[in-house]
Amino acid sequence: MARKSRKVIVETVESQKKKSTAFYKAAVYARLSNETERNVERKTIEAQLQLIKDYISESDDMEVYDEYADLSYTGTNFNRPAFERMIEDAKAGKINCIVVKDLSRLGRNYIDTAEYIERVFPFLGVRFIAVTDGFDSLVNGVDMIAQLKNVINEQYAKDISRKIITANKANWEKGKYLAGTIPYGYVKGGLDGHQLIIDETSAEIVRRIFRMYLDGTTVSKIATKLNEEAVASPQYYRIQSGQIKNSKKEVSSKWNFCSVKRVLENQYYAGDSVHGKDRKSLFEGIERHTVSKDEWIIIEDTHEAIIEKETFYQVQSMMENHRKDFMDNRKVGSITRFNLFKGKIKCPDCGKYMVLVPSYKDKFKYVCSSYSRFGIDVCGNHAIEKSDLDDKVFTVIKSHMKSCLDTVAVLKELNARKDGMDMYQMYSREISKCRKELNAMIQKKAELFEDYREGLINEEEYVTLSGKYGQTEDSLRQSIDAMGEHQARYAKEFKIDADWEKVIEEFISKRKLTKSMADAFVEQILVYDKENIKVTLIYDDMLLDLQMLLEERRQKNNG
Repeated sequence: MARKSRKVIVETVESQKKKSTAFYKAAVYARLSNETERNVERKTIEAQLQLIKDYISESDDMEVYDEYADLSYTGTNFNRPAFERMIEDAKAGKINCIVVKDLSRLGRNYIDTAEYIERVFPFLGVRFIAVTDGFDSLVNGVDMIAQLKNVINEQYAKDISRKIITANKANWEKGKYLAGTIPYGYVKGGLDGHQLIIDETSAEIVRRIFRMYLDGTTVSKIATKLNEEAVASPQYYRIQSGQIKNSKKEVSSKWNFCSVKRVLENQYYAGDSVHGKDRKSLFEGIERHTVSKDEWIIIEDTHEAIIEKETFYQVQSMMENHRKDFMDNRKVGSITRFNLFKGKIKCPDCGKYMVLVPSYKDKFKYVCSSYSRFGIDVCGNHAIEKSDLDDKVFTVIKSHMKSCLDTVAVLKELNARKDGMDMYQMYSREISKCRKELNAMIQKKAELFEDYREGLINEEEYVTLSGKYGQTEDSLRQSIDAMGEHQARYAKEFKIDADWEKVIEEFISKRKLTKSMADAFVEQILVYDKENIKVTLIYDDMLLDLQMLLEERRQKNNG
């Protein structure tokens, strides 16, 4: 029997030994920051992963379980999706070893990184290896070398942050625009490509928005007008004009309240640059947060203005007043519930409805909606304070009710006189006479049908006579109704229309105008100016007829 080579036997034993000791299921973790590391280090995620996998392949006691990579995530915190997935796998027992290129790939914050190395990984039974730093928790434990390395990494991150902020401030002073989204109304240009240059097409829309607001058009109405004219929204315009290429996000072409408000509040249009609306500083230990307006960094006159500064600040003052009015109004309720004449008050020039808007403090006023939306070019400013109009309408309604009751009282007095009572009796006799004639005619029609059924008259005769009797019957009914109306005018208990009488009884004692009173009486209001108002009431025609009746009765009595 041939003898086996001792070399082959030894290699087989070593191979089996490696397989028996490969009990570490290793997570390969790589990270690349979204800051400046790609330019500084010239390293990629793929290079990190490959270096780690080569290291593991040469180790006797571990094998790759899975790869975890966070691209464009900073090392100053651990809010990274791949890192979080790796920790969950460690908790589930799927991995018991984590391998990174160096300590900085795990994290650059000393306190948090040390917490993982010293506490979290040992608690989870996870071995930690940083390849190029020569750190292995199984061999080294947690020593001062690892801690010192983390301190250095954290200081590096803070130094980078400090340098970036310093460089940005220097560029801002030169008027350079370094942010991603260019303000609507501008494009980038200049020798270095970072200066704001006016784009006349969109800049004219900006100017128009400011003019409309100054003329009294609300932010929402401005958006509505722009949409009616199919003016593209800022982001949609950027795509149309080629400022944004290959946009994968669906963008609306419509303006809305927020997009118009952003234009009106953007100080870039006054020629100033505004920075630091939100802030983050690693070297100061400050996370990203929104800062108050008085902390913004404002550098004046860095580029050509679209809007004059005086105009811009005038608009800011108006918007602030509107905000205060809005907040004050919210304390007392919705503006809508204060509008007693919704759908009834109109502008006499353009015919559009007038709307209720805040005036000052807790006051309101009615303004023409056309003027509010489009300004003086479309319609005049027909405005009136709500309190003034309420008082005016209440006075008109009270006068209407008093005139009605006074007229009815005089008519009742006239009807109680002998000549009035004689007229009432005369109409009674005439009505009675007509009713007798009507009953006789109805009887004739019934007899006529019997004659036709019995063959005493033919069909032609029946149709002719029936039509004649029908006309007479209709005429008698009309006479009875007409005389009944005339007789009612001479009744001792003279009555007006039942609905009219009901609303007068309900509101005659009211001391203040209410929504229900306005609904019951007001048909239309036209506001020419605060001194010239036309109020049309639902029962105006009836009051006119009543007053004409009284005048007619007086003339007869005097005659």
